[in-house]
Formats: sequence, structure tokens, C-alpha cells
Amino acid sequence: MGCAYWEQSPHLNAGIRTVGEWEAAYGRPIAGFDDDLKIRSWPPSLYARRVRAIYDAAPTPEAKTLVWEIARLQDILVRAHNAILILAKEMPHTPARVTLMRLAELLAKEPSVCEAIDKAYKRRTR
Repeated sequence: MGCAYWEQSPHLNAGIRTVGEWEAAYGRPIAGFDDDLKIRSWPPSLYARRVRAIYDAAPTPEAKTLVWEIARLQDILVRAHNAILILAKEMPHTPARVTLMRLAELLAKEPSVCEAIDKAYKRRTR
């Protein structure tokens, strides 16, 4: 994927890291990255304490299996967020970097990623 507008510019603005910065500089969105685009309506995301409360309300073997699957998928989100940030920071300022930074921004809005970032911050500030 990439942005045709960016590819047509011979004088790439190396200071652009996010979609918001792109839109501020060029007044056009990058195709495929529109926060207002609603493909499917999902219920609100669940924080770990809410998942735990749901399990505690009905601690069946099936619920336990689902809770473990949620935890596994949340762990993958956190790892993907961290890997994407590492890769993006190592890349030159290109449309691919903007795309990766945008994906990292979206992942950072997920409750499990927010909670992991908060825990890491609290560990560093002790």
C-alpha cells in the first residue's frame, strides 16, 4: 500500500510521521486510513478487569477457554504494537513508515495495549 500523492512528490517531507501530519501538510487523507470509515460496528472494547468480571459471573470451562483465548490475542496485539513501533522508528520517512505509525496509533487505542503501556511506564518511573 502507499500513497500516490506521496509518490508523486519529488521533495518528500521527512518530518511527516502520522496520517494527521500528512493531512495537515497536504490536505488530503492517505487512502484506507479514515477514522470515520465504519466497516462494521463492534461493541466497546473490554479491559482485562471486565473480562475477569464476566468470567467470575459464569466460571464455566467454556468461559475459561474463551478468556484464555482473549488473553492470548491481547498479548499478540501488545507484541505487534511494540514490533511495529520498533520497525517504524528504524525506517526512513516513507509512506510505509506513515502506515506503520498509523497502525501503531490504532493498536495503542486497544485496552490491552493501553494497559500494557501503562504497566511499562509505571515500572520505569518507580
